Amino acid sequence: AGYMAPLFYAGTCIVSRLSGKKEEGERTSKKYFVSNIGLGLATLGLIIETVADEQKNLYKSASGGLMESGLYSLARHPNYTGEILFHVGMFLSSWHAYRTWKQLLVAALAPGSMAMVMFGAAKGLDDKQAENYGAAFHAYRKATPYSLFPFIY
Repeated sequence: AGYMAPLFYAGTCIVSRLSGKKEEGERTSKKYFVSNIGLGLATLGLIIETVADEQKNLYKSASGGLMESGLYSLARHPNYTGEILFHVGMFLSSWHAYRTWKQLLVAALAPGSMAMVMFGAAKGLDDKQAENYGAAFHAYRKATPYSLFPFIY
């Protein structure tokens, strides 16, 4: 389904990262540590996004209406949370390859832009759901105060 392309991308990054030549030295090992954290974050993001999308699709096909259970009981837009984590993780997974601050800043443009899009989309979807579901959405919003990141935002 819709998660196959990111899954393939993440898989190729993991395989290339694990099979690549490793350089020696403390600075390099710190860079690889950040890259490995990034791979874990990207994987976690992909899992969250996939589970959230599947939960919502199953719910919508069974009964429809406002999705309030599963991951949606922790944050109102967990699929967007997964998307942000995936892109930030993929940026960090290449940490070992950035040789200059310019490279790092240019590489940060894509995940930064994606995060801004997801924050905007979450706000827009909240407005749309408030219009479509009225009091039910306002009660859900009160019960689930976090838009994207539980206990943070």
